[in-house]
Amino acid sequence: MSRNTITAEGYLPDNFQIIYDQQGRPRLNLRFSNQKSHKDEQTQQWVNDSEAIWFGVTIWGAEAEALAEKALKGARIKASGQLIARAYTKDGEPVSYTHLRAHETKANL
Repeated sequence: MSRNTITAEGYLPDNFQIIYDQQGRPRLNLRFSNQKSHKDEQTQQWVNDSEAIWFGVTIWGAEAEALAEKALKGARIKASGQLIARAYTKDGEPVSYTHLRAHETKANL
């Protein structure tokens, strides 16, 4: 196990589908946010309690195939794996994101 293994939990914003690479290996790419929110009782609107931290996640093999059925919008997900930070420039602006190369995932906890 890598020294920079982390576990993150959140909710899927969209439905995600499995894809197969040229060698036929199943891969599921998804993203989720761990943003905390609550429903305001007076306005009945959702209010964000924290900034969103988005994670991109890649899952391979049989685990990807099993999780693909559960990777639906609104599903709660928990993923553990190696944290990878990436940075690049787009249209002259710096962009950074965090990606999780998962070795364990669970959905609808």
